[in-house]
Amino acid sequence: MTEQRRTQSEAQIRQKVTEYEQWAGQAQQELQQQQIQAIQPIDERVLQIVERIANERGIDVVLDGVAVAFIKNKEQNNLTNAVIQALNQQ
Repeated sequence: MTEQRRTQSEAQIRQKVTEYEQWAGQAQQELQQQQIQAIQPIDERVLQIVERIANERGIDVVLDGVAVAFIKNKEQNNLTNAVIQALNQQ
């Protein structure tokens, strides 16, 4: 293979890699958008239920357990089971 032919082949390969990376990036963005659209109605229902249960129990602040590194918690203040039960009843 001549040097010129090798250089052309390398350029073609780089072009294909670039095209693939662009395609993969676009596909990833579309997938993320679809995930957001699929999860949004569930998130809204959960938020409504959490709000209702917190109001019923006189709770002013509700923390997301995933987002909090540490908090001393009493089980009676944990809304998780009540929210799951309410979701299952819908």
